[in-house]
Amino acid sequence: MTNLIRSARCRYNVDTGVPRKWESSSDRCQQTKVSLRSVYRKPTECRWLRLNTRLNLSKALAVDRHYGSSEFPGHAPADIYLTRSVAPLSPDLAWETECLLLKIFEYGDYSFRSALLGRYSETLTCTFALARHRNALIGAAGCLHSRVDPTVAILGPVGVAREYRRNGIGAQLVHSIVDYLKKQGCMAVYLGVSRTNPAVRLYEAAGFRRYQGIVMRLLLSCKKEFWNQYFDADPNSAIRRIAWGDFPAVQALSTWPGVMYTVDLSRGIFSSRYCEPKRFLSVFPSMMQTFAAAGGFANALVAGERRTIVGFAKVQRMPAQIQCHVAELDLFVHDNFLAKAMELTQTTIRQCEALSIKRVCSACLSCDDVKREILERIGGRHVATLPGQVLLDGEYHDLLTYQMDLAPSKERGEIKNASSSDDDAITGLWGVRS
Repeated sequence: MTNLIRSARCRYNVDTGVPRKWESSSDRCQQTKVSLRSVYRKPTECRWLRLNTRLNLSKALAVDRHYGSSEFPGHAPADIYLTRSVAPLSPDLAWETECLLLKIFEYGDYSFRSALLGRYSETLTCTFALARHRNALIGAAGCLHSRVDPTVAILGPVGVAREYRRNGIGAQLVHSIVDYLKKQGCMAVYLGVSRTNPAVRLYEAAGFRRYQGIVMRLLLSCKKEFWNQYFDADPNSAIRRIAWGDFPAVQALSTWPGVMYTVDLSRGIFSSRYCEPKRFLSVFPSMMQTFAAAGGFANALVAGERRTIVGFAKVQRMPAQIQCHVAELDLFVHDNFLAKAMELTQTTIRQCEALSIKRVCSACLSCDDVKREILERIGGRHVATLPGQVLLDGEYHDLLTYQMDLAPSKERGEIKNASSSDDDAITGLWGVRS
């Protein structure tokens, strides 16, 4: 520890940034306390000061809040500066940013190129903070939020070139994005990062806290206010088609520890109440890309003044050509809106006819009484049981398969609407979390 303190003292003066010489023993005692505070209590500040000393940057460096290429005033071109850009980026800048991120992460949870070029920008705002040194891109951080309702957002990816790490650049990029989201009216920011990733300390310093599994969350308002405006029970609801702009909202809902056991069984996504999430950013893009490739769609259950997504149901056509008449059905609904789950499922099934789907299959766990009850009430037939397919909390659970044959509407008529008493029975039986 003595060598570490000595190294920190010899490198620069905390107040002036100028390398200092050895002082008398009494001065060393006083300076040791300063060094201890710099090295152990404020590591980010200490590293940022070292970066400032090396590159002649000001201690009080502030991020420019304007979009586009706004360089920090008063600094030479050789210094590091941050910019903020909203997709679509120019092709050259998009290519440069993608190359940097793929060099760091090796792969992307969602398509970096599509986001950078603005292919989702009709409904989804993709904003990137970029760090440059001597005209070379050395760091990038992105965020996603809906153009209609920016209440929740996703942070990521965040990356800094290896030779520039541990200098506070990542912290500056994250703070730039968080400040931007605050101005947009965002109330919660989500990200996915493993517990063993060294970047966890960076996110914790920015205010993020572990939420569920690999998911961390930063609340930009008090928890009660966020709950009241986002997930509070509201009898006024509607059903609409899901688009790319719903990416952050669907991901936020999928991390909720709901009563339903599965969020997306085909992709192995379980409710965080029973199984810690191991995947985050890749869930929604994977679903949307499957729809585009094989056919399918998803409906959202929205409620409240903000039209918050509180549930979704998806129909995904089988990929093989010989099974194109068969589709998989799955759903996940917030506990406060279970009474609307049957209406959401029925509406989704009625819309399958437009895709020439003749048969709908759905699977649920034998222990998932909520989902099983919904599938049986809409006319699903239990056709198969796979014993012991899922292990939860040391217990094996069977996987039940339900099937529904869809005749043309003239023959079968409209699917029978569930009575309000049936809806109340589902809600009352399984309760509402508050």
